Amino acid sequence: MRDNGAMQRRLAFVLAWVAVTGVSVFIATQAVGTVRDQVTDTPATLPTFQAAATPTTTSASIPVPSSTVVDTTSATTLPSTSVDPVPTTTVPTTTAPEPVSTSTTTTPPVTSAPTTTVAPPAMETVTYELTGGWVRIRYGGGEVYLVDAAPYAGYTMKAEKTGPDYVEIEFEGPGYDGYLEAEMDGGKLVVEIDESDGEDD
Repeated sequence: MRDNGAMQRRLAFVLAWVAVTGVSVFIATQAVGTVRDQVTDTPATLPTFQAAATPTTTSASIPVPSSTVVDTTSATTLPSTSVDPVPTTTVPTTTAPEPVSTSTTTTPPVTSAPTTTVAPPAMETVTYELTGGWVRIRYGGGEVYLVDAAPYAGYTMKAEKTGPDYVEIEFEGPGYDGYLEAEMDGGKLVVEIDESDGEDD
């Protein structure tokens, strides 16, 4: 039922709109015919000034000013001021020369001390034989040394002194005493040998 009521109202609205539209068209048609008749009936001898005096309705459209946004950033240009560069003056730096030492160091020649080579004194070797054994000594340069010594079979030996001031050797055996002493005297070798049968003791 609600849908039928809505449909009826919508239909009534459409019919009313159609009626209003038809009346408007009819009135407009009548107005156009009346104006056409008036224009046709106007006499041809109408003075010029009357025609000019006839008010004429002129529809004038008033322009609406449009808002224009002005970009102040791009529209305003500040005058640029160019500043001349300040001339720079380069002051040359003067470096004082370093003092040069002109002193000359003279190194005295190194004089090496003369080397004196002392030849070793000539040594001589001699051998002495006793009844109880033998003795070998070496001498020279004011010194004397025992080189070697040995007793014979049945005898004993004792080395009392082997140098360098003197050499002293003793031999002993059954009924025998032997003695040898050597020393340097005035650069010469002096040898003393003493042998006895041992009965004098």
